[in-house]
Amino acid sequence: MTKMEEKQKKLEADLQLLALIRSKTAVIVEKGNLDKTLRHKETLKKIVNTIQDLKVDIKKAKIEAGEIIDNVEKCGVTIEQKIDEAGEEISDLARNLDEAATRAENYKRLKEETWLARHWEEELNFEKLKLEQKMKVRQAKQAAAKPASKSNVKVPKLIITNTTALMRSGPHFGTSLKLKSTDLICP
Repeated sequence: MTKMEEKQKKLEADLQLLALIRSKTAVIVEKGNLDKTLRHKETLKKIVNTIQDLKVDIKKAKIEAGEIIDNVEKCGVTIEQKIDEAGEEISDLARNLDEAATRAENYKRLKEETWLARHWEEELNFEKLKLEQKMKVRQAKQAAAKPASKSNVKVPKLIITNTTALMRSGPHFGTSLKLKSTDLICP
């Protein structure tokens, strides 16, 4: 068996392997396991790269053997179609992985925002309770420190006795002045 025949046989085996692995893509994507999907995508890429390398080697061997370039191109068309289909599938898998990563990030962000909102609400309730407690203490202090009402205050009685006073100061006051307690005006 020549090297070109060995490469042809390997290429056929890799194309069958590619078809087998591609048949499992839908089931793997439906399960939603991101790690498994990533491994599947990498496996497809690896097989596609191997097929691409074998295709180039076979074309090179055919050209070296003296085959016509048109014939060489024709045999590579079907292989190229299968590579393109697998490439689209790889792109779809990459897009699914990106969407899953975005969903996971959005879920994480939503969870954090929910936690923050709950935390702030608890914080506000705590501050509200503290302020209410301070108001109760302040009201109790104000009630204890209220001044006594006017009806409770006792004013001492003033007793004024009748007195007579003579005032003499200087020559122009020649008369005496008599004051009585009834003459006083109290506000």
